[in-house]
Amino acid sequence: MDNFTATMIAEGQFELAGIEDGELTEEMYLEAWQHLVDTGLVWQLQGWFGRTAKYLIENGKIKENKQMNKAPQCTSCKEVLIKGDNQQHLEDTICVVCSDHI
Repeated sequence: MDNFTATMIAEGQFELAGIEDGELTEEMYLEAWQHLVDTGLVWQLQGWFGRTAKYLIENGKIKENKQMNKAPQCTSCKEVLIKGDNQQHLEDTICVVCSDHI
């Protein structure tokens, strides 16, 4: 699976991913999320991607990729940091719990 396809599946844009209505299986959906985690891309996209990935990991649906650099953690509360929507630079990163900016 490539980055574009995985991102489109995660966003629910199945037609853009080349998937017809009713063709998407739970396995394909989780494979897309696993790809985003494995590549580290999930931590660079809009904040809800990271939060959803974290939820899927915590609930055993997908696995954390320990070989890739993990998402940065807040120095205050150790929670995963997510880039703000449409932000490009690390200084725009915010903590999903305490909202501290880095």
